[in-house]
Amino acid sequence: MDFNLILMENDIKSFVYHWFAGFDRMENTSYFAKYLPEESFELNYLGTIIRSKSEFANWLKSVHETINSNSHKIERLNIRAIENQKWTVEVDLKWIAERKDTEHLDLPINQIWEVKSGEGDQFIITKISATLINKIYQESSENLKDIYGRLCIGYHEVDNFRSKLLGFLPFATGAAIFGVMNYAKEVPGKVNLSKVGIFGALVTIGLLIYELKGIQKCTGYIFNGAAIEKKLLGKSSKLNGMFRSMIGHSKTDWLISEPMASALIYSTVIGAWLYLTKIGSFAIDIGVLIFFGSILFWRFCIINHNAKTLD
Repeated sequence: MDFNLILMENDIKSFVYHWFAGFDRMENTSYFAKYLPEESFELNYLGTIIRSKSEFANWLKSVHETINSNSHKIERLNIRAIENQKWTVEVDLKWIAERKDTEHLDLPINQIWEVKSGEGDQFIITKISATLINKIYQESSENLKDIYGRLCIGYHEVDNFRSKLLGFLPFATGAAIFGVMNYAKEVPGKVNLSKVGIFGALVTIGLLIYELKGIQKCTGYIFNGAAIEKKLLGKSSKLNGMFRSMIGHSKTDWLISEPMASALIYSTVIGAWLYLTKIGSFAIDIGVLIFFGSILFWRFCIINHNAKTLD
């Protein structure tokens, strides 16, 4: 553990409180000027840009002319070293002020500083960016809504394709097997049913792997979408969005689910193709059904277990 680094961080924390204490006491410009460089600094106070000590003096004077008293209540303070003897400081605070026009202000503000060491034990502020926390939240909410919209589109595209494939596969398989068997009866010895069955089973297994990938994608969409819904709606909200409603904990969820539907359809189709082979038997078909059903059931259990992390 680097105790010198810890001491330096504590010095910076002390400096941050010292800086705000000057504002609370409504100190004059000279109190703050010694912590600002002669040039190459920028202070952005809620849209007011300050790049010189004279501009800072004018801004501070206008603030003092506007308010009778004020205080800064620090709620969060985070310090991170970015270079040798340079740090980033992030502060969440409440600025409470009584204006001379009797208006009461209570503003949540986020400030991000860039600080470097100066002469002796003094720190120099090279940059401050102060923004209303409500504004940050609104902007992030808009970004989340945009991401949420994209997640909805992506989920529906993958889910629609999977649904069409699951609906088409058993009918296409049944028609193909019926046609092959009829042809084999009409022209005995011309069709090798074992090879046809193995070919059909391998193609179906390939589609099953693609289906598992589709389940993986949809799972990602569901969890990411549910996390965004939780942020937008709030933890205490009784409303459920599209994705949160898909994550349940009912005892029947494992049975009434898309993975189980996939397990039944793909296992049945693979069993039907293997029926054409010489190794085909009722016992083997049942084994295939149980095997692939177990794979998809296991995957569903993993998904349902991970869903608890969203609660």
